[in-house]
Amino acid sequence: MVEELHLGDAPNKDKNGFFHLKIQPNLSILIKDLLPGLFVSAKIIELPKEGNNEALYLHLMQANVLGRDTGGGAIGIDITEKHLTLSQILPFAPEYKVFYETVEDFVNYIDYWKQKIPALT
Repeated sequence: MVEELHLGDAPNKDKNGFFHLKIQPNLSILIKDLLPGLFVSAKIIELPKEGNNEALYLHLMQANVLGRDTGGGAIGIDITEKHLTLSQILPFAPEYKVFYETVEDFVNYIDYWKQKIPALT
């Protein structure tokens, strides 16, 4: 998969058990094996400091509750409270093709929200 996605070297596991897949210069996806299943997460965008954040958060909560434009994932805030994130759990260990398609869809949702969020503030 590393070759097919043109990721360079195979990612190594960090001390917390996460693999860091650098997909684009400004996009790194964290993947953790849950045995069984996988946890996938990435930063979407820095939290907006100005603007109509109430409308933004309402829209994001509706997306989470209704599963709208998240691909079955959830939008949240990272531990540093500086970035919005998209996270998803796959309850099974997918075969290669399903994993590849899941990562591809996940990146598409990240790109979608990177464009959508500034328009909501």
